Amino acid sequence: MLHDPSLQSLSMRAPTIRTENAARKSPPAIDQSHTLTAKIAHVATQYSARPAVWARGETLTYGEFWREAGAIGRGLLEAGVQPGDRVAILSARSVTAYTAILAVLRAGCTYVPLNSRFPPVRNRTILSASEATALIIDRKSAAQCSELLDEPPENLRLIVCPESQTALRSVELSIIGQADLERGDDEFVWPEPKPDDLAYLLFTSGSTGAPKGVPIRHRSVCDYIGSVSALSPVTPEDRLIQLVDLTFDLSAHDMFLSWSNGASIVSVPENATLIAPRFVQDQEVTGWLSVPSAVGLAHQAGLLEPGALPSLRFSHFCGEALPRSVAEIWSRAAPNSTIYNLYGPTEATIAFSYYHYTPGEVGPPAIPIGRPLEGQDMAAFDEVGRRLGPGETGEIHLAGSQLSPGYWRAPHLDAERFVTLNGQRWYRTGDVGRLENDGYHYLGRIDRQTKIRGYRVELLEIEGALRSASGREVVAAVPWPLLGEGVAEGVVGFITGGPVNADDVRAQISKGLPDYMIPSRILLLEEMPLNANDKVDYKALEKLLNTPE
Repeated sequence: MLHDPSLQSLSMRAPTIRTENAARKSPPAIDQSHTLTAKIAHVATQYSARPAVWARGETLTYGEFWREAGAIGRGLLEAGVQPGDRVAILSARSVTAYTAILAVLRAGCTYVPLNSRFPPVRNRTILSASEATALIIDRKSAAQCSELLDEPPENLRLIVCPESQTALRSVELSIIGQADLERGDDEFVWPEPKPDDLAYLLFTSGSTGAPKGVPIRHRSVCDYIGSVSALSPVTPEDRLIQLVDLTFDLSAHDMFLSWSNGASIVSVPENATLIAPRFVQDQEVTGWLSVPSAVGLAHQAGLLEPGALPSLRFSHFCGEALPRSVAEIWSRAAPNSTIYNLYGPTEATIAFSYYHYTPGEVGPPAIPIGRPLEGQDMAAFDEVGRRLGPGETGEIHLAGSQLSPGYWRAPHLDAERFVTLNGQRWYRTGDVGRLENDGYHYLGRIDRQTKIRGYRVELLEIEGALRSASGREVVAAVPWPLLGEGVAEGVVGFITGGPVNADDVRAQISKGLPDYMIPSRILLLEEMPLNANDKVDYKALEKLLNTPE
């Protein structure tokens, strides 16, 4: 069925679907229902012979994609998984991962992505918190399962191994292997998801020391895809690149924008993101989405010479502030591409606002985050809940159909972040902004979150890990070096209370946190600097880091 070949030469292209001089066709007549499953079913029927996924040298057409996902989805349902259940997926970015996502949606369930690059204890926490009843794994991830499932979560009953039959003989759970998966939908009654059913459940860094779950409905994703498609119309001839892990909500943009419009995704392997522009050239990619820092890395590697990416028609940036200098570099490398800066937290479904960047325009160092997508609302409020006008600075709030129904099993967080103002439900982003003539401008954070490699990071979670690993109570985590606009390259940890082995502390932390959250350095202090309120003086710590040794 599915296999996971090693990374092959970049010269291996998916079947081309356009001729050099052919006129671009109009976008397909997309099904207007508000479920992802219905939209993809419509496209799979219309464009069964066109490529849907290219990953690690392997291509699936829409017809193959739909059938293979049907085999896994049917296996889930026949094994007792119920529509509405959560199904976790642990896989590298391969055809297996993407087919598993569609399979979960076809089964009427909610997909919960895990990450093979996360420590097993973090994946176990997510697996347990999601209350997943089934886990789909690829062959490469089987090695992690012995540790991941040494004490299986209470709800987990089933393991699905689409690539093999015997990968998990030692796991004492029901296992479905490759040979058990039946193809064909004849006489099989599929569930029909509703717009308000959950499509996916993502877990982000949490201030309590544990990841927090953010569920997103089908309706919210469909509304987002419709709005972005209006900005950048996508046709079956397009190919969108995917650079981010499936645990990052930007991955939903690439997948569902493509699969709702008959286009194909080109998935860059995890170990090749630095050379993503070469995939754009080789695969004639037409659509791009990344965090802005990916552009800086590619530029440093000499991959963004002027005119280097002529195939790109549209480029989206999201996940952190977009520096004007980066936008200019990109506009020269991709001269045929429109450029949009997107903004929005996971709680508001991928992205919520947009700004169309014009090459050469003059403005502040950071590109504005613009105005809300169609049908959504965005405003700055002051501390007493007054909606602010142009030129006034306050906390950015978001409202509309793209909002999550609330945090997963965490009503205390809902009360803190989802508020009702003037009869409307809003999400408090924690971002500071101001409305100007060209839309909203992002001015930083009001709390202690930061962005590292495009991931939102709660510094309180890192501090909790520092305390646990060092046995010291007075610790601090400082984003450093700062890249501006709430973004940092990494984190530095501070510990007081006597000697500790910094290497041992980092090693202990690495067992529970992903690599982008592990402090690059741990510094030992005799005393922690405190402010007038006897709280840790983070500004003093930044000054300490900024002082030449």
